[in-house]
Amino acid sequence: MNKVKQSWRTQTRAPLTSRMVLSRCGVVLVDKDEKQDNRLSCFSTRDGAQAWQTSLDGLGLQVDGVMSIGADAETVYVAQEFSVAAYAADTGAKRWATDVKNPTFNVEDFTGAPPPVITGDQILLSSRHARVVSLDRRTGALLWRSEDMTRAASVLVRGDVVIALANEENDARAYDLASGKERWRHAFSGPFQISERLWSSLALSEPVANILHVMDANKALVALESTTGKVLWAEPIVGLASFTVANSTLLVADSASVRALDPHKGGARWRKPTGGHTLLAPLDGTSALLHLPRATALVDVASGRITEQARNTLIEQDRVLAARDGMAVISVSGGAKLFALSGDRLIEAKLAEPLPRPGEPSQHGVLHAVLAADHAYTFSTSREITAFSVSR
Repeated sequence: MNKVKQSWRTQTRAPLTSRMVLSRCGVVLVDKDEKQDNRLSCFSTRDGAQAWQTSLDGLGLQVDGVMSIGADAETVYVAQEFSVAAYAADTGAKRWATDVKNPTFNVEDFTGAPPPVITGDQILLSSRHARVVSLDRRTGALLWRSEDMTRAASVLVRGDVVIALANEENDARAYDLASGKERWRHAFSGPFQISERLWSSLALSEPVANILHVMDANKALVALESTTGKVLWAEPIVGLASFTVANSTLLVADSASVRALDPHKGGARWRKPTGGHTLLAPLDGTSALLHLPRATALVDVASGRITEQARNTLIEQDRVLAARDGMAVISVSGGAKLFALSGDRLIEAKLAEPLPRPGEPSQHGVLHAVLAADHAYTFSTSREITAFSVSR
């Protein structure tokens, strides 16, 4: 019995200029209209029909670049160039739009920024001219901006602290969430790893109170106290590394081993050899997906028991595209596969081929994926959105 089935497929007009997000109406993204102008579109998760579309004309959104997009239950937020706008999730109606001013460069520049962080009454963005910009999510009014001019690669919130990591400076800087006042800086020993593993680990891992776990170049995984920036502990790493948190346990995998650490103290609870490139993805509180050099496996969080589930070859460029609710979409040798936890086994389904298959262009090159409630939604290089249902 096939436990992963395609539910629907729909074509878009052009390559996406944003990632996909899920909102109350469905799958939301930025594509293009008949005139090749950017528009915000929502597709129903039920059948792929277009629920609504909204022109983005007049917001300075006329270039092909990655837009910063995020959503909560009620609103979709879009930022690019100097503008930020909010749209009703159910209808696409514009709620507010603002040109964000900058005292030095006249306006901010959000082109290619990481996704916005939505917390409380704030939207946190990163600009080319300010590492963190905070807006009122209800009105778009500027609340504060950090006094530095390096774009963040990742923005995270830990309690009342905003932490931004920047590739240009190879450091982390922390700001007071309410005022934007800088609290501390931490310089790393070298550049961040040239891999998506760090950024997906940060985005997908369950946060640990008052601690930021982050890779220090190619040397170690470090735990920083979020209120002070103090280094609490460091765990040496070998090669490319990824991590996730499950059931108050920090799992770390690199080219030498996978191990379970105390997230607060750093002590190893168990350690198992891996023998090459690895990749971790969160599943639930008892197990995680561990991709070994030539196999996809489940690793038990408590004991470290590794159970191989399928034979797949992992390459250095592979990454976790999405993970939540016991499911993960992972690029495997240039293609993409969906893995879903079902009891003590993994369901596996191929979503894309490493090379184009004649007659099935949509099966090549999954660029984006989002997951929710036993469903997966992907966007491919052939400009198609495809929905899959998972029976567990």
